[in-house]
Amino acid sequence: MKNSNQYNVFAGNLLSFPTKEKSIIIPEGVKCIPTSLFYDNNNIERIVFPKSLVSIGESAFEDCKSLKSVDISASALKTLPNKCFWGCISLKNFIFNKSLESCSHSSFGNSGLNEYRLPVSLKFFIMPYLPIYHPSFDVNKKIYIFVSGKDTVIYFNDWNNKYINNYIIYAPSGSAAEKSAHEIGIEFIPTD
Repeated sequence: MKNSNQYNVFAGNLLSFPTKEKSIIIPEGVKCIPTSLFYDNNNIERIVFPKSLVSIGESAFEDCKSLKSVDISASALKTLPNKCFWGCISLKNFIFNKSLESCSHSSFGNSGLNEYRLPVSLKFFIMPYLPIYHPSFDVNKKIYIFVSGKDTVIYFNDWNNKYINNYIIYAPSGSAAEKSAHEIGIEFIPTD
């Protein structure tokens, strides 16, 4: 076990972190963040992932209600699992990496994030559930999805189509995202 400024790491797994810190910069060498490790930590406002990170467990950051900013740009993550940022109602800024290939249907469900700038590498993106049960939910809130690649497929998996007009997809003309938008009935704006 290695201790790096209150970060405990064993065999590449982050086991503990400074729970009272507002800004978490996960140390290089961490390969995995286990399931539910940061669950319901309401001190964290910002988190930055290292190049070495390849895996995040389900619900790793679920219900971190003060989390505002996440930067995974340096990481080697290929997927974001179920509920990894579910319920992060203060989340406003998320910087994706260039190797991400998929996001679960609930990766960002019930979060405050309203703008997604998806990398070219992303093969499919399941649109997040809106936080309709949260007292601060704005029924007029727009969700902007910016798609870089022509092959990224967008899925809409919301049990309540009542808010389908809250979503807008920006993507290249003729892209898989444009086709998805038309099939789902979501507003599409070409970026070229």
